[in-house]
Amino acid sequence: MRRARINPGRVVSFLPNVITTASLCFGLLSVGLSVQVAAAGASADADIVWRAAAFIAVSMVLDMLDGRMARALGVADNRFGVIYDSLSDAICFGLAPPLLVYSLLGGSQSGPLLNIGLLIYVVCAVMRLARFNVQSSSLEKRSFMGLPSPMAAGVMISPVFVATELGMFPLSGEMAVFYAVAAPLTGFFMVSGVRYRKAGFFSFGGKRFDFLVTTSVLIAVVAVNPGLSVAAVSTLYLLSGPALFALGRLRRRGGNRGGETEKAG
Repeated sequence: MRRARINPGRVVSFLPNVITTASLCFGLLSVGLSVQVAAAGASADADIVWRAAAFIAVSMVLDMLDGRMARALGVADNRFGVIYDSLSDAICFGLAPPLLVYSLLGGSQSGPLLNIGLLIYVVCAVMRLARFNVQSSSLEKRSFMGLPSPMAAGVMISPVFVATELGMFPLSGEMAVFYAVAAPLTGFFMVSGVRYRKAGFFSFGGKRFDFLVTTSVLIAVVAVNPGLSVAAVSTLYLLSGPALFALGRLRRRGGNRGGETEKAG
């Protein structure tokens, strides 16, 4: 009787999916805590709110790592992994952040506007992920078209993180007005045509070493101050797309003017 041999290549190619599963679990844990926050209402514990936001932040880090690992192992084009990752992102970054915000602020005076804004965010997040599935191997191979959903989630949870860490809890009614504007605006950035660079900032000596460096930096940044780190990184990344777009337009205008001057001379 022959024993079935385990193919090391198949085990290795499955590792990114294990990280995706861990990310999904943290997203679901955040959803569960948001339900507890909604049930508690005004008496919700700030620690539970912080943990609900922190679980989303952990999902963000894991989502970055599974992509880095897939590229390092040469399995980034695996269709199962791409679709599984998008379905996980729909829950972790499309559902969990607006649910947390709704649990905290859904009963405020700006409830209708806030709810519309949160619905727009969810729809845009799902559309963003569907578009990525179609374009991941072509238009979005080198850069993202539109704000990636993990960074959009970071923008959504940043005010909650900052408020709980700086002792400004519970959130005020003005925060509901902020989210009524910020949520749909973040959603529109996700489905926009603005280009965003991929987060592979490090390249020191090969893909595997690159992955280890990225992992170490992400863990160190989050460990120092998770809330403010997520807020700073997410906000800067959100602004980087429009900033690079504007710089590109200015360079093209400068190049055109230079060409016209040469012709005139």
